[in-house]
Formats: sequence, C-alpha cells, structure tokens
Amino acid sequence: MRVHLKIVTGIFFFVIAVAAIILAVIIFQEPRHQEEPAVMVPPAGEIVLKGEILCLPHEDLDGLQTLECAFGIKDDEGRYFGLRDSKDDYSTISSLRMGVRYEISGTFEPKDDTRYKSMGTIEISGAEIADVPKEVSSEGEYICLDDSTTADSAAECVSGLRTTATDEYALHFDNFPRGVSKEIEINTRIRVSGTLVAIELISSDHWRKYGIKGIIDAKELIEIE
Repeated sequence: MRVHLKIVTGIFFFVIAVAAIILAVIIFQEPRHQEEPAVMVPPAGEIVLKGEILCLPHEDLDGLQTLECAFGIKDDEGRYFGLRDSKDDYSTISSLRMGVRYEISGTFEPKDDTRYKSMGTIEISGAEIADVPKEVSSEGEYICLDDSTTADSAAECVSGLRTTATDEYALHFDNFPRGVSKEIEINTRIRVSGTLVAIELISSDHWRKYGIKGIIDAKELIEIE
C-alpha cells in the first residue's frame, strides 16, 4: 500500500513538473509587446518638414488590404502625415515622386485616422526636393562672420549675410558677374540672389565654425535702403 502511495505521489509531482515546464515555454515563446516610443504631434497651423513621399501604411495590417494609395509623407522623426493639395487641379501632389525626400510646407490639421497611420493632414502650399542646392533671394545685413574657434578681431573678414537674429549665411562670389562691384560696407542692408547650399550638404568642417545655415553662391547683390 505504501509503495502504491509513493507511485501515485511520484506521478502527481511529475505531472505538476511537466505542466510547469509547458507553462514556462508558452510564456517565454509568447511575443512580448514592446511599447512604441511616444512621438510628439505638432500643433495645428503652419508647418515645414522633410521626409519621404509614400503611400500611407494601413493601421490594421491583419485584415484585407485595399490597393488604393493615400498620399503621405514619413518625416525624419518617423511620423506619418497625410497630404492634401491646396490646388483644385491637384498639380502639387501629382508632381511628387514616390520614394523621394521632399521639404513640404503647408497647414497641418491634427486628426486621428483609424484607417491609415497618420497624425493628421497637411494641406500643401509648397513642395521642393530636399537636400539639394536651391535658388534663393534673401535680404539682410552684410556682415563679417564670427569664427567660433578664435577671438582674433584682426582676422580676415569672411563675407556673410544675417537674415534674422539667428540665421546667417556665408557668401561666395566665385560666379559673380565680372565687372560688377561687390564692395559693400559692413552692416549695410543688401539683397542677395544666388544658389544656396545647406550646411548639411557641405562635407568640409571648415564652415561649421561660423555657425551658418549654409553658403549662398551670389549671382546678384543689391544694396537696399
């Protein structure tokens, strides 16, 4: 009788051990839900951002997927936005190329979207391919750029343009028309037209010591009142 009891007890503990092992395997094999980091929803109103043009991904990837393309942009922070054209002929959106980085400007309207991954919709007022030189015409104060690596006030003046309290640009005159004077007194207000290369596109570290937004290859320079 005692032997029989030992056998029953052994079987009982064996079953418990097997059940515990199976439960542990199920727990560790179950996919762990990782919470996505919180992303900031921009305030409603004017917005400018850079990102890749794409078809917005569906919010529910488990059900049937439709084939229509909802135009959108995924910005550099990984956020999705729907796009709406401000023109009746949809000429702005129709000119966008899939998979290309653009700088989009417009008016943002936050909105929860249960169908697509999107924080809301941007009504586009402007769209340019990002990170390429662009033609600009800017007004500001003609200055000597400050070199953050030296306190030598007698250093050579590096021509610059200050458009706001914080935005400054270096000026190049390599392609300036011959015979046209570019002699301008410091602190004079000027208008400069030319090709802007953003500082992010300049591989040399030389220009970063000036704290500039980019370099304008000036083709026209006018002194203004």
